[in-house]
Amino acid sequence: MPATVALHEQHWFGSEPDAELYKARQKSRWAGHVAPYSVLVAAMGNHWVQEPVDCQAAVQATAKHHADHGYRVCLYEVQDMCLQPYDALGIMRNKAMFRAIDEGFEYLCYVDNDVEPPPDALYKLVSHQMEVMAPRIEFWTGEDYGLDMPKTQRDVGLGTCVNVVLSMLVFRTAALLPWRSAGFWENPVGADESYHFQKLNKVLFFDTGMTVKVWRPPHFPLNDAVGRTLSDLDRASLARVRDGSWEGPLWTPR
Repeated sequence: MPATVALHEQHWFGSEPDAELYKARQKSRWAGHVAPYSVLVAAMGNHWVQEPVDCQAAVQATAKHHADHGYRVCLYEVQDMCLQPYDALGIMRNKAMFRAIDEGFEYLCYVDNDVEPPPDALYKLVSHQMEVMAPRIEFWTGEDYGLDMPKTQRDVGLGTCVNVVLSMLVFRTAALLPWRSAGFWENPVGADESYHFQKLNKVLFFDTGMTVKVWRPPHFPLNDAVGRTLSDLDRASLARVRDGSWEGPLWTPR
């Protein structure tokens, strides 16, 4: 029998905290990563709700809160590629996915321009270390718009579902690797959340202890296609001026 040969590996880090974080992750029961808990936060455009709350500031605060725990975070606005409202969101989401994979982030967080997450939202969602994790969504009007998520009870632990609202969503980047070449998201009208999440073929999770407020109503393109009318409030929120910005302020709370 040949003698047993010890196999070694050697690492160099830019700082002692980076080394300690890497070692701690290696000793945990979770898979290792070169940049543990790093997150690319991708905002879908830059048409931020600014009144009555500053959603951009809220998203910046939750990104900074995660970074303050010693994790790498990048928040960036994906260029708006839509000709009509929302018609190129698939391309925009894919661009963020490609960047997260190429730059080595462990997590990818999608945020819309109308969300108001608490400062600790990103940190708590990532801490679950799930492949797909969403917060509980609540619309500022108190309406559910026919969606199940706003009807769920608060603070009862993790919930399971087959699809989740995309207003804020955290992926483990590795879960998207099978679609690195073609892209996970699609643009056609009707390619909704349930269609996309069928590709994952697994149960999704959301945190009922983390509620994120949304300041614009949901938009259902198929409703328009069959002749159903949007309310005046919804139409105002979807109106675009020629320079590509949203007409605003959108509205104020009743």
